Formats: sequence, structure tokens, C-alpha cells
Amino acid sequence: MRVTQSMLTQNMLRNLSSSYNSLGKYMDQLSTGKKINRPSDDPVVAMKGMDYRSQVNQVEQFERNIGEVHNWMDNSDAALDKVQKVLTRLRELAVQGANGPMKKDSEEILPQK
Repeated sequence: MRVTQSMLTQNMLRNLSSSYNSLGKYMDQLSTGKKINRPSDDPVVAMKGMDYRSQVNQVEQFERNIGEVHNWMDNSDAALDKVQKVLTRLRELAVQGANGPMKKDSEEILPQK
């Protein structure tokens, strides 16, 4: 096969076009600071990046959930402390009422408590 001037010119233009496309790609990467601007630039890396972002979102949600659980547990603990104090006071009053004779004033006040 004979190599003509036309073939050499077309080959050079094809290589030049490819070089300009590569230059454009690198300029986009440089201007955005990102290696991948579109998922089509590198589909495998893009999918990994999307998966990592999804995992980070899940971890952040877990952290928020843990914070809510801590708040709920603190509130429950405070409520149980109040219940314990009331029950302790009721026990004291019951023991006091069961122990021996009381003054007339104490007998009237005890049921009110």
C-alpha cells in the first residue's frame, strides 16, 4: 500500500484533534480541581465515589441517631429518678403510718400526701 500525502495529512489531523481533546480534558480537570467531572470520564471510579458518599451519609445518619438515643436515655433516666424519689417518699410515709400511734394531726395529713 502506498502512503500518500493525503493519508499523512489525515493522520496528522486525527492526532492533533486527539491532542486537543486531551488538552481540553486536562484543562477541565485543572479548572475544577477534580479528576472526574462527569461519570463518563471514569465510570468505575465514579461508581466507587458514589458508593463512598453513600456510606458517609449512612455513618452521619448513624451518628445523628446515636445522639437522639442519648437524649432519649437522658430524659428516661431523669423521669425514672423522679419516679424513684416519689416511690421512696411513699414508702417512708407507709412505714411511718404503719409504725405505732400517731398524733391526730398526722393521721389527717398522711392520707392527703
